[in-house]
Amino acid sequence: MKYTNTNVSSKIKLLLVEYLDGLLKEEKITAREYRERIMKLINSKPNSADLYCTIHCKELERAQPDYKFAGFVIKSAVYDRDCASVEAVILYAKWALTHEPTNFHIVQQIGLKLFEGALLDEFMIKWTQLLQGSSEIFSEHRDLTSEAYAVKTLEKKEEIQASGKYFAKENFKKRLRGDLCKNRKKLGINRRREQWT
Repeated sequence: MKYTNTNVSSKIKLLLVEYLDGLLKEEKITAREYRERIMKLINSKPNSADLYCTIHCKELERAQPDYKFAGFVIKSAVYDRDCASVEAVILYAKWALTHEPTNFHIVQQIGLKLFEGALLDEFMIKWTQLLQGSSEIFSEHRDLTSEAYAVKTLEKKEEIQASGKYFAKENFKKRLRGDLCKNRKKLGINRRREQWT
């Protein structure tokens, strides 16, 4: 495929991506093998933006996505000037917003340098829409993160309860108050404020 037209090459590669995705879903290949084969497809140029965007979206749709791999794929599309598209830059911005927030502002500069004329107008419209909806994207990511934290906390609490080291919050407070009172009595400190003045 080295010397073929970009459109022809990318259509063939898209078919291969669909085939590999089917094999992965049927568990005929592992996720590692899938990613290795996808990397071979990406490294054999020429590619189109559709190929990169399809691979990126398929990776994010998995039950256990590899966010680093998805980011690498979409970054490759943006930094490959021959196949950068408005869709690829916007997908990279969405990915960067939740996974590399420090690079988010750089994405706009990349888009401004890549596009001219009608493509620049399209990019600015989609960028504005992204910024208007970014709070929703960020809050959705935060909700997923806090939900995962809540599940881990609940699992940890159940683990502590099962080990017999668990004290209810109220019991813990009572024990703490009791210990404070004992220590005050030992030291001869009275709780009343008047004695401190």
